[in-house]
Amino acid sequence: MSLTQHPVVPLESPRGDFVVGMRKMTEVQAIFRTRFLAAAEKHVAMSRYSRGFLSEVARSLKLKQVSVVQRWTEGYMPSGRHLVTIYDRWGITPNHLLGIER
Repeated sequence: MSLTQHPVVPLESPRGDFVVGMRKMTEVQAIFRTRFLAAAEKHVAMSRYSRGFLSEVARSLKLKQVSVVQRWTEGYMPSGRHLVTIYDRWGITPNHLLGIER
């Protein structure tokens, strides 16, 4: 059974960063990951645990490589260009994805 089939809940460490699997994340990375996955599930009408989910998300965003989306789900931050792509395709602002509220 793959690790990606189980829900991963970020755990806050005493230093203020988060641990997802074996990778530490900052608060912004954890917020982005949570909000991005929720939006992706809505836009592709699939569960994040379904086979082919990352491929469908990449297709929905018109990205050539699925590995880009996979890195985002592992806690890596998207480039500014990719944040704009998410906004253009799904209408979700970078501020919302990154947890920057006014």
